[in-house]
Amino acid sequence: MALQYQDFLLEEFRSRRTRNPHYSLRAFARDLGMPASKLSQNLRGLCGISVAKAEQIATRLEMREDEKLLFLTMVESQHARSRVARQQARNALQRLSEEKLDELKLEKFAVVRDWYHMAILELTDIRGFKPDVAWVAEKLGLPESLVRQAVERLQALELLEISGDGWKQTHVDMELEAGLPSRTIREHHKQVLTKAIVAIDSVPAEKREYSSQTMTLDRRYVSELKTMIREFQRKLSRVSHQGEPDSVYVVGIQLFPVVEADEK
Repeated sequence: MALQYQDFLLEEFRSRRTRNPHYSLRAFARDLGMPASKLSQNLRGLCGISVAKAEQIATRLEMREDEKLLFLTMVESQHARSRVARQQARNALQRLSEEKLDELKLEKFAVVRDWYHMAILELTDIRGFKPDVAWVAEKLGLPESLVRQAVERLQALELLEISGDGWKQTHVDMELEAGLPSRTIREHHKQVLTKAIVAIDSVPAEKREYSSQTMTLDRRYVSELKTMIREFQRKLSRVSHQGEPDSVYVVGIQLFPVVEADEK
């Protein structure tokens, strides 16, 4: 089935629910600037939205220009006033979909965006792992329905193999085409940082490490620092899976300016 703009909205809603389980459809409607009843009907295909409204939604969701173009074209293909305009949009959508998003890419983006996909894969390698959705959900503190969807997604992308012998991470490199939405990556970092904030109070100090350093820097050396960070991450990867793994950890590193240089 061809990807529809409602799929984008549903994925965005699910993503926000992942960060905040109490986030409701009413809150999502508020953030999109539309009545909750209207949004509910729209997601069920009972009513449409105008292109003008779609532009407002794209702005509120901070879509890139290419994402926005695809989103608006999807809306036009369903809800343009004339049959000719709808057909023109469908033709344009076919051209765009060949070089932009399809359903498989959207699934890949979800794996990159939502922290628990990688956590599930890593969990399969720890001592005492149980190949059971309920067990995984309890370990990760997630609803079983969310874990089940994630497992199905990982299977579809051939990142997780399920057989009579259990669950096995395939370690297959996931090809991510150019054009991965920047907001997908931003959302991933937000989720990880949110987990880190919670862990400050919920995880004993002996099981975690938090540190930060504030320093002056010539911005010409930022790229060198980024290279050093990536090299450190590669060293960390070499430690992973050594011995008998019994835990899943996240290591997050941030580098950002608090005072930026004046433009010359």
